[in-house]
Amino acid sequence: MSDNNQSQQLMRNLLAPTARQRARRGRGRGRGQGITQFRRWRVRISGYDGLGRDGALSLGEAQGFFSAGLRHIQRQQQQQREENALELAQAQNKAQAQALAQNHAEALAQALVVVQVQAQALAQARARAQAWEGEEEEEEKGEEVGEGHQE
Repeated sequence: MSDNNQSQQLMRNLLAPTARQRARRGRGRGRGQGITQFRRWRVRISGYDGLGRDGALSLGEAQGFFSAGLRHIQRQQQQQREENALELAQAQNKAQAQALAQNHAEALAQALVVVQVQAQALAQARARAQAWEGEEEEEEKGEEVGEGHQE
């Protein structure tokens, strides 16, 4: 008997109307719509025609009705969790790709700076070499001119 009481208490909790459903609406309209009523071994859900009995369900039928609804909700929640996990994974992959691209861009920029510095150093070395060669040529010409005067 206590098992039956527990299941009825569970059903009452599952079928408890919301505050909006319990609230009175207007004058003389009584209580809200969608109220689940217990009558001995029957459960009446207004707005649901259970097997042609004007919404009356046996306790087992009501439990099956609500457990099916609960399973549906759980499936929806699981699907939503999977979709959220997929979106998160896609966002992480995109962020990693962007970070990798950023790192490659920075590495290329650093390599470009190094190449520019090396090119500048090479240009300076060439300029010094040309200047040094020019000085040697002038010295040689000066020596030739000096030798010519001594003769």
